[in-house]
Amino acid sequence: MGDDEALDLLDLLYRLSRLVISDARRSTADAAGLEMPEFVLLRAIAAETTSPGDLARELDVHPAAISRTVTQLVKAGLLERLPSPADSRRFVLALTEQGRATTDAIAAKVRPALRARLAALTQNERTELRSALRRLL
Repeated sequence: MGDDEALDLLDLLYRLSRLVISDARRSTADAAGLEMPEFVLLRAIAAETTSPGDLARELDVHPAAISRTVTQLVKAGLLERLPSPADSRRFVLALTEQGRATTDAIAAKVRPALRARLAALTQNERTELRSALRRLL
C-alpha cells in the first residue's frame, strides 16, 4: 500500500465515520437522551459481552470509562449488576427491561439512515465491507 493510498483511506474513513456517527448521534439523543458510547455499550451487553473487563477490551476503552458509563446506565435504570455465576467476587451486566426497550428504540431510529447509506452497495459488497472492517479492528 502506497503512502497516498493509506492517506486516502484515512480521509475516506474519517469522512464516512463523521457522517454515520452524526446521523446515529441524533437518533440516539432523540430516542433516549443517550450518547453514542452509551448506546454502543448497551448493544455490546445485549450481544452477551457482560463483564466490564471484556467490554473494555472489546470496545477498546479504558476500564475506568466503562465503570463510569456503567454506573450512569445503572442509575438510569437501563442496566443491572448481577453476581457472576463463575466468580462470586465479580459481577456481570444485564439490560433491564427498560434497557432492552431503549436499545431497541434507538436501533429502530438508527437503522433507516444506515440502510439508506448501505443501499449503494450490493449484498456482497456489504458483507465484504463488514469483514474488512472487522479485520482492521
